[in-house]
Amino acid sequence: MTRVDLRLKDPMNTAHGIISERPILILRADTSLGEGIGECSALADPYYSSEYLAVSEFILRDFILPHIMRLSPPLTLSDILAFFDKIKGYPYAKAAVEMAFLDLLTKSQNISLLSFLANGRPVKNRVPASMSVGISPDLKTTVSLVGTALEKGYRRIKCKIAPDHDINLLKAIFAAYPHETDLRLFLDANESYSCDKKGTDLLIRIGNFDERIAAVEEPLRHGQIPQLVKLRNNLECCLLLDESAGDLFRIGVAGELGLCDGVVIKPSRLGGVLPSLDALNLATKHGLQTSLGGMYEAGIGRAVSLAMESLEMITLGGDLGPSDNYYTEDVTAPHLLNNGFIKVPDTVGLGVKLLNEGIFDSNNTSGIPGRKKSFGSIYPPLHFFPI
Repeated sequence: MTRVDLRLKDPMNTAHGIISERPILILRADTSLGEGIGECSALADPYYSSEYLAVSEFILRDFILPHIMRLSPPLTLSDILAFFDKIKGYPYAKAAVEMAFLDLLTKSQNISLLSFLANGRPVKNRVPASMSVGISPDLKTTVSLVGTALEKGYRRIKCKIAPDHDINLLKAIFAAYPHETDLRLFLDANESYSCDKKGTDLLIRIGNFDERIAAVEEPLRHGQIPQLVKLRNNLECCLLLDESAGDLFRIGVAGELGLCDGVVIKPSRLGGVLPSLDALNLATKHGLQTSLGGMYEAGIGRAVSLAMESLEMITLGGDLGPSDNYYTEDVTAPHLLNNGFIKVPDTVGLGVKLLNEGIFDSNNTSGIPGRKKSFGSIYPPLHFFPI
């Protein structure tokens, strides 16, 4: 396990705070079947979720990885998942381990993660790119960023909103681009609006401002269930839940109680690819639409998210943009924009490789900017069987 510190090209300002630095944990699993890599995409602070990177690092180093090494060989993926079922929480840490093992399993079978997910069903080999625009100090900056995105071929654009950064912003955007009929604008409030009548009335006005607004995402402060029903019944666009639908239980509750029109699926937050497939099936069962969310992943996690977004069950597209939207230098070859789309990796495994394997060598700090520390190869290779 090693940690790298990446820096965003442009800080992202949201209602939860400003993200400018992006520390990420990278795992490498060495087994009898080969090698796999995974990424832990928890954020650096506890404002978005209760699990943040230092917590993930602790639970992996001091609990999950040593316990996996104590499991009786031959080890299987089922053994690891059964162990995960006993652990309360820590989905980001679990997702990183699952990712590494899925990488080596699919490599050992000479198939791609895309083929594994498809399982004979149709998938897309490219997905529409999305641009996320943060809260800027002035409206002209935000409007200009939206214009730049449209010029590059983006049609799905997510704008962060918050009280006092909403109605005037929408007026400015739609006044500047009145003829962009293909524009799909997603408005992400990150739990920033009050649940009183004034707050919900304002959100109804925001969501119904223009027919090109596709969704309002996570508008109300944490835990406001009754107000969500009223809001959903009065919105013409889709009401999406993100933070408050972060696991299978809450997705099921949202579906049963009719709290929303759709949910955001984030593989790292749900504990990995396999729990995300369960979440997609559950959302589909309740008639909920689904969007594939992003966590400012580096190239490993982004490859997994792109493969997930290729599934037909993702009905609202995703938040994923090309790597160079976020980082000057990534840990893998960048995922690039091409005519408004991003190619889904389709080579064996996750479809990506580390640019510098030396990041796991505690004596080598070259190649990755801001690299802080490595835990090195502290465990011997596993004797691993696929099922």
